[in-house]
Amino acid sequence: MQTRLVLLFTACVLAGCSQGSKLATVPVKGKVTYKGQPLADASISFISTAPDGKIAGGLTDAQGMYTLMTLESPTKQANGALPGDYKVTVTKMKKSADVEFQEKVNKMTPEERQKMSPEDQRRMSQAGMPNPQGGGQGTAVESEIPTRYNLPDQSGLTATVKAGQPEVNFDLTE
Repeated sequence: MQTRLVLLFTACVLAGCSQGSKLATVPVKGKVTYKGQPLADASISFISTAPDGKIAGGLTDAQGMYTLMTLESPTKQANGALPGDYKVTVTKMKKSADVEFQEKVNKMTPEERQKMSPEDQRRMSQAGMPNPQGGGQGTAVESEIPTRYNLPDQSGLTATVKAGQPEVNFDLTE
């Protein structure tokens, strides 16, 4: 459930939900590194510990830098996060070999699929693709960082958001 909320939030940020918030947010930015190196293309979420709190999130750029946004509603977002305490998650997923294989198969013509080797047809079956004529959708992904960072109660990452704070940086390790 938490992963779905994070993904929904990330999709809204990427889609560019409309601005113009009435929330009393404060700007929050920072850098995420993994083993001392910038963690690019990761999703970061601040999950409020307050019962009526809101989730704030963002995406890291090539230098590992992020800027938080808070969803005010499904169509509005505010810059920053509400003041308060947060549990923090960082997610960086990569496609599994099965997903890459499925994407390759999805681009094939029906004639090309018919000519696939028995081994590739077996692989299609194992990847959940019903037959050489079926395209299927790949959903298998794996984390590029330790999976504990995906879970608010296991990441060990926390933050307190307040006005005038410096950057909120995270250096992830094994």
